[in-house]
Amino acid sequence: MTMEQGERDVGYPHAFRADEFAAIAVGGVVGALLRHAGELLLPPAALGFPSATFIENILGSFLLGFTVAFMAHRVKHPLFNSFTVVGVYGSYTTFSTFTIGFWERLDAGAHALAWTYAVSTVALGLIVVALGHLLGDRLGGSSDAS
Repeated sequence: MTMEQGERDVGYPHAFRADEFAAIAVGGVVGALLRHAGELLLPPAALGFPSATFIENILGSFLLGFTVAFMAHRVKHPLFNSFTVVGVYGSYTTFSTFTIGFWERLDAGAHALAWTYAVSTVALGLIVVALGHLLGDRLGGSSDAS
């Protein structure tokens, strides 16, 4: 089906590209190993605050905001987005681990901790993605931009 026949363009390539899949896979390995290293450095206490997941998601949000804005100005390589944004950050940050961490605490009766974790993750994540984007835009933008 072609675009003229009504296919919706969702911003992704329509054909399989081995180089793109390879960039995502390599980036995914990097992000997953970084994530695992964080879990080893800050192992979760039994239903305590999930510090490693929290830090990884907040740091990942900042880096994602920065990278997307910076790339818009400076990085034009077609595989950079696939490697960093989809591969590295996609496997480094994790919504599913965040949600199960929330659910386990809620289910165990640690309601205040669960909601503190959920609200602080979402609120701080939104703040740092915006700050990262602003910084990436400022550092990546042309010198004549105001």
